[in-house]
Formats: sequence, structure tokens, C-alpha cells
Amino acid sequence: MSTPRPLASTRVNATTTEQLTIKTDNGGGEPLYVRTLPDRHNVHPGKTVLDVFRHDGYWFTVPGDFPACVPEEYHLTRATYAVFQSPEIVAGALVWVVRGTGADTRNLATSTESRRTAVRQALSRLASIRTERARQIMESRAASVNEDQPLIPVRVEANGGRAEGELPSYVLHVRCLCKRLPAQAAAYHQIGDAAADYLTGTGDAWRFCESSPKQITTDTGTAEIAAYSYGMHSGELQPILSCRFPDGRSTFEALSSLAMDRL
Repeated sequence: MSTPRPLASTRVNATTTEQLTIKTDNGGGEPLYVRTLPDRHNVHPGKTVLDVFRHDGYWFTVPGDFPACVPEEYHLTRATYAVFQSPEIVAGALVWVVRGTGADTRNLATSTESRRTAVRQALSRLASIRTERARQIMESRAASVNEDQPLIPVRVEANGGRAEGELPSYVLHVRCLCKRLPAQAAAYHQIGDAAADYLTGTGDAWRFCESSPKQITTDTGTAEIAAYSYGMHSGELQPILSCRFPDGRSTFEALSSLAMDRL
């Protein structure tokens, strides 16, 4: 059995969707492998697979735009995975295991044949999971809007139903199920563009609608949206999401830099 030649750790994020796609989005290609994650990597910085999973192995990442058939607005963040041999799956045998590093660390794929087979099975499963996720979102949105409303991922509702004469406020509808929005609700494909046009530098009240996402994804896990506020970012007063991880850690995300694939 051949052993993959590990690349420099700084190249762990160099894997592209094109490398993982052969003819169709079936996860036929292989990613780049490394022994040790970079010191500044967001997941297990400077760690080996042995350090984290107690078995020697390799790290690899899968880009958020994999598989290529998924529309851009449904892309996810780049995810880090480990592949290693474990004697704990089948008694008396070493089995190649692919395991995630986020909140869900269940085995994504296993193989008694080879590392390559295990990774390809994992990629195939990821392609199916991500494609199904996008399909469900699109179907939910299509079933929730009127025929005369375009299927746009972000819409901005001015004043949020407040009485006339009150201070401006805005409700952002992000891949939501809200029906009968005002005809003048602005439509955007990226949340950063909506923030720039309506909120940046204003301090006006804002929030997500009730059926918009309640979480954001990061390289270190999923965080719940706790509050909508403002803060200084890139030298400007910008709308900020205050978020909290299950372990109590907090993070702050400026809407201007928040890609749709993280919601």
C-alpha cells in the first residue's frame, strides 16, 4: 500500500473543487494531505492527527464550493477532516477512517481497502449531503413565496412594520419562509451588499426575521446568533452579529464580511 507524500502544512487549504471532481460531482478526485496543521489553522492549530485522534494519519480540507453543482449562495465554509487507520472498527483489522473536526465527529466513511477508497467514499457522501441541503432550502423557499416574488436569498424590509414617523428600522429576510413581503422590499444575492446599502454607518435598528437562520458556521464550530448590534469594522460603523458557541465562547461577525455560505 502506497503512502501519500505529505505536503507543506501551509498548503492544507490548497485543495480545490476541481481536484475533487472527475467528469461529475462524484468525489472522484483526492485532496492534498498534510501531517501537521499550520500553527494558525482555525481547527487544531499545529496539531497532528495523532495528537487529536490518537491514531497516526493525515489532514485534508474540502472547499465550501464542493460539489460544483451546488449554487454559490448555498456554499459552506471550508471544512477540515482527518483520515487514519483504526483497529477499533473491525476486530483484528486496521480500517481507514475519515472523521470530521467540527461539532459532529462521527465517522464520515470507512474502508478496509485503502485510504484513497475511504476518502472517495467520504467525498461522495459529502457531495450528497450538501446537494440535498441546497435542494431542501430551495424547495422550502419556492413553497413559501408568491409567484410574483423572485427567489432571492436576501430581502430588506424597511421599518419592519413600525408606525410612520418612528426612527428607521430594518428587517433582513435571509433564505426565509416569510410570505407577502412589501413590493418595495429590496432584493440581494449577498448579505454584505444589503448591509452596505441600508445599515453601514447608520446605527439604525435592525434584525433578522423569525424564519431566517439562527446560527452561523465557523471553522471552529456552529454558533447561535444572540444579538444584533453595531461595531467598528474596517474603519466604519457596521452591523454586527453577536454569536455564542455551545461551550460559552463568543464571536462577533460583521455582516459586510459574512458570506451566504455561513448562514
